[in-house]
Amino acid sequence: MSGSSSSPTPSSSSRPSGTPTPGHRSVRDKLKGWEFHAIAILGIAMLAFGWLVVKRSALQNERKTDLDVFLRAAWAVRANEDIYATFSERGWNYVYPSTFAILLTPLAEPPTEQTFLKLAANRQKFGDSRGLSPEETSQEVARFKGEAARLNAKLNSDRSFYVPFWISCVIWYLASLVMILWSAHLLARAVEIVDQRLSDLHWRDRGWWMLRLWPVIFCAPGLFNGLSRGQSDALVLLCVSGFIYLTVARKGRFAMWGGFCLAGAVAVKIIPALLIVYPLWRRDLRSLVGFACGLLLLLIVIPSIAFGPAQALEYNLQWLRVMGAPGLGNVVSALGQGDTSRKFELYGLSGTESQSLVAVAHNLAHLTTPRGFRPEDADWWSRPLLIVVGGSMLLITLFASGWRSVPAITSGLRERAAAFLRWPTSADPAAPATIALLLCVMLVVTPVCHTHYFAFALPIVVWLVSRGVREHPHQALSGLGWLLGFAYLTAHALPRLPGLQILQDTGVMMFTGIAVFLLAAKLLRQARNIERQSMTL
Repeated sequence: MSGSSSSPTPSSSSRPSGTPTPGHRSVRDKLKGWEFHAIAILGIAMLAFGWLVVKRSALQNERKTDLDVFLRAAWAVRANEDIYATFSERGWNYVYPSTFAILLTPLAEPPTEQTFLKLAANRQKFGDSRGLSPEETSQEVARFKGEAARLNAKLNSDRSFYVPFWISCVIWYLASLVMILWSAHLLARAVEIVDQRLSDLHWRDRGWWMLRLWPVIFCAPGLFNGLSRGQSDALVLLCVSGFIYLTVARKGRFAMWGGFCLAGAVAVKIIPALLIVYPLWRRDLRSLVGFACGLLLLLIVIPSIAFGPAQALEYNLQWLRVMGAPGLGNVVSALGQGDTSRKFELYGLSGTESQSLVAVAHNLAHLTTPRGFRPEDADWWSRPLLIVVGGSMLLITLFASGWRSVPAITSGLRERAAAFLRWPTSADPAAPATIALLLCVMLVVTPVCHTHYFAFALPIVVWLVSRGVREHPHQALSGLGWLLGFAYLTAHALPRLPGLQILQDTGVMMFTGIAVFLLAAKLLRQARNIERQSMTL
């Protein structure tokens, strides 16, 4: 990470690759042989970690992965069953829009005859700990037993081919790992495009690898926690990274496809919808059109093809009832339309590890009460706190990014207003940092921020590392930069260790993320100020 307040330096419009621009040093330094060997060892370690993930996910008595939840929902797509019914032996529900389940149908896995009997026994034993009354527990047990009787005949007569679960785990891990590395590459390309001092980096240069590997290492706790759980974070991260890259590629000419990528992230995990603030703030019509078209295709057209228009609409409304409205503070359930069936496993605050602002504030307010015995709902002051902190972070982001500058016009108020409101026709050099800052805001204000959500800190870490690489004589980081990078890694690794639950309850990961946010906002504002000064010279 950057340990200085360096900023972009004006450069000539064209120069041969590798030739220093007048006024600053060219950033070129070749990797040595031992560094390539270290990169190879890192790749082997990532593959070895995959074996551990597959073993704990599919080769033990109890599965320790969320992938089976997704693949059971994919089976429901193929079998014309309700994708939001519970098909995982551990009782977890599918909580995403239907598009993700449709995407995973090639890897679909059916439940077994014992699935619902195990669910019934589990609910009978732990119903009270999930906040169910004895009557509700009995109803749940009866429901699961009824589902077992109803589906057994269907499962016995099903002769379709299904990929073995352990193979699906291998495929999903490798695909997720590729998506993470591809995301890092797209983010690095984005900062190389907008920073002339990094634009001529070659794959044999140390700086090229610094931008692509060290951010992954610094963010490893969040990234590999998501990988170990079989989560969808890598896919969402790739969509967000595509949004950032396509926003600046070819002078912004691909911005519409960037908006489409953002729609892909929203169609899987709704919370990246906050990033729509960027094209609205920049008045980027192309991104907005791509975003709207992407949502139309992914949330309406594809589900309508898979289920029919009526069922697709019902699934969207069902998602709003069971996840959207309750997660946003029971806005809709207050009107009598809500559903709190997912409260225990997702947004209930009694024993949560969530690092969102509301959850951390709740845990701090009830720190002396053990997990599982804290109130399920947030205190009255949590919502105003969220508005103040989230709103402040959003304003800081927009202030650091600045309003899109326009050429000076001396001819009259109407012409000035027209230029001020004109849609942009070129790439925004602040786009990677601004969107990354919005991701930091997203992690704080989201109703639920699982610890693996900090995979979405990768864009801001890539940008901060680029600030150090551009200034270092050997394309590395300063001593302070290395210290900050490993401090961030440590702050996100320690709370995950056994016996250090207190670090989660006190919000160490969230507060570290806010500190990184403030550092990046400060550096971005300084960079924008120097950019404006150079334009006036």
